[in-house]
Amino acid sequence: MMNAAVVTAFAEPPRYQPFAVPMARDGEILVDVLAAGQHYTSSGMLPLIAGVDGVGRRPDGKLVYFAADDDALGTMADKAIVDPLADIERAWTTKENPGERTVLMP
Repeated sequence: MMNAAVVTAFAEPPRYQPFAVPMARDGEILVDVLAAGQHYTSSGMLPLIAGVDGVGRRPDGKLVYFAADDDALGTMADKAIVDPLADIERAWTTKENPGERTVLMP
């Protein structure tokens, strides 16, 4: 389980609550979400995790900007599914590694 901003009714704001960790399919990766945008979209299916974009840490430690491919599994959660061919690596510095920079564009 992970924590997420879950929408269970369109007349109510998202609620912070436990949600099952999504399973990555072939060609996808699960990232730790560090920041998420405040917007979300829906095809009308509930429940859903809010958020369409975010910044996450891939399993290899690299930081990426990404957009969610699935409107039911958004980015306002501890973890999110990412297509590594569509994420964007940029030059980042972090509080943990202020001198370390990652630069790579897919």
